[in-house]
Amino acid sequence: MTHLTAPQLIQLVLDSFEAERTGNTKWGRELMSPDFIKTSMQLYKGKPFHRFELANDTANAVENVYAVEGREFHVWRSAANEETQTVFIELAEVQPEQDGPHTLWIYSLVCDIKDGRIAHTRHYGDPALLKSGLTPEHVRLVVEGGAV
Repeated sequence: MTHLTAPQLIQLVLDSFEAERTGNTKWGRELMSPDFIKTSMQLYKGKPFHRFELANDTANAVENVYAVEGREFHVWRSAANEETQTVFIELAEVQPEQDGPHTLWIYSLVCDIKDGRIAHTRHYGDPALLKSGLTPEHVRLVVEGGAV
């Protein structure tokens, strides 16, 4: 069983963002366990806790997500717990849209690591903010204790 240090845990998650940003699906899949699960901790189409399971990815969702060009990740805070092999990240993700302004995902992420790979992520955020016109700079000001 692989046991990572706190810096290694954080770097693993940051590497997954870089794989997604650069469209490197092969690298991204190598960082995820074969039974990887992503859970959105919010309502999705009226149902709570939408799950994506890599093992059931028959629609090639990973490839579709990684194909988005111009994506940016702004990470403000990260922490890791070596005992539980868990990483906590506070970030904003900017996703350009072809038909209009960008989408800004503001969320916190909890990542469970198993055998040196990302096994489960839980995404906590407010979908009402997606098309709000906020920028990463707005979020940075709040994170640093200021006001928008």
